[in-house]
Amino acid sequence: MSAAIAALGGQWRTALTRDVTHLFALAPGSVKYETAMHFRDTTGMCILVPHWFDDSVRLGIKGLPTKSYEWPEPRVFHARSEGRTPEEELEFKIPAKRRLLYDTALMNDGDTPPTKAPSGNVWNGLRILLSTTLELSDSQRAAHEADIIRQGGVVVGFDSPQSADTQTIRDEELKKIDEADVFVTRYRTGAAYVKAFKLHKTIGNISWLWFVRLSGVLSRPTDQLLHYPLPKKPIENFSSHVITITTIPVETGILIAAYMGGPKTTKAVGWSIPIVNHTWLEDCFVQWHSVTPARDKYIVFPPGVDFSTLLAERGVGRVGWEPAELEALALEENEDDMLAKSDKGPTAPSGTANSAREVENVVTIASDDEDIRFGRPMDIDVELTMKVQKDGDADMEMEDEVARNAKLGRARRRI
Repeated sequence: MSAAIAALGGQWRTALTRDVTHLFALAPGSVKYETAMHFRDTTGMCILVPHWFDDSVRLGIKGLPTKSYEWPEPRVFHARSEGRTPEEELEFKIPAKRRLLYDTALMNDGDTPPTKAPSGNVWNGLRILLSTTLELSDSQRAAHEADIIRQGGVVVGFDSPQSADTQTIRDEELKKIDEADVFVTRYRTGAAYVKAFKLHKTIGNISWLWFVRLSGVLSRPTDQLLHYPLPKKPIENFSSHVITITTIPVETGILIAAYMGGPKTTKAVGWSIPIVNHTWLEDCFVQWHSVTPARDKYIVFPPGVDFSTLLAERGVGRVGWEPAELEALALEENEDDMLAKSDKGPTAPSGTANSAREVENVVTIASDDEDIRFGRPMDIDVELTMKVQKDGDADMEMEDEVARNAKLGRARRRI
């Protein structure tokens, strides 16, 4: 144990000295135990079972709460009853800062400040650029900029109107990065983000801006998972997960729980549904990868430990990119534009007269024995179903009342 503690950055003492912060004891009664308990209020020393260290390593959690492991009544030695104990309910009070974090995390880019931010000097003269990726309306942008100024910040504005074309605005945003100290954006992608990262600008998202506004504390965006911009592309194959933290639908694939012993976890065990703690979701978020839940750190629930008390304790850590990765991030915007343009191409009509007019002169269908082209619009509803086969050919079935009754072998229709 001493070697493991030293390897993880801790210090080991063989004697009970004044600099000891944690005393491990498997049972009460020793001289060290009695001495530490006697002076605990003065020294602030934790007297606890060594299981705390084992669980900290196994769960990979820095700062695992010690309350359930402390003498004289370690809760980890007792079977957990359903739900929280009365004692835990009294202790379970969400700190004001964490409550504020929860509230601001639920706000989105489209929210407008309901009240003026309290005046102060939170920003201390920092120059702040609000990215166009936030997609703020004129009134929303004006409200946020007024709050920034009220709290001691300087707004880096755009010279081009919002009605300007996308590339013009992006080019200006890229230039404005030089004038800014703080860049607030939605995604960690694009030329502006890459430039801000290279110039060591502070980069955060709108939730972080809300948090700073309401808390009056200028925190680092990387201190919280939800305060740093997201990758633009979703996690590959993550949509296949059906996750719940409340009820358990039949199709549930994973249950995220704070502790074992409640009715939901009991049902999940009976239905062979995997149960994990929230650190699995956090790791997926940090790595932006669908991590396997079949690891001890995700499926172990030590008795007496409530994982809900560990929420909002983690940040994204140090953000680092290789030169090739930055180059790819800078080009992602252009790739997205190309995909967006390709998505606006011809699509299968829905079958109504209105949708038919929208695709006028776009679709042409030819059959083996007759030439059918779409010309003048007709006041009929056409149902068009396309079935694409593996060899690349397409079978099309077109049905309409006029066609069924028509005796002409050739017709022109516009849909």
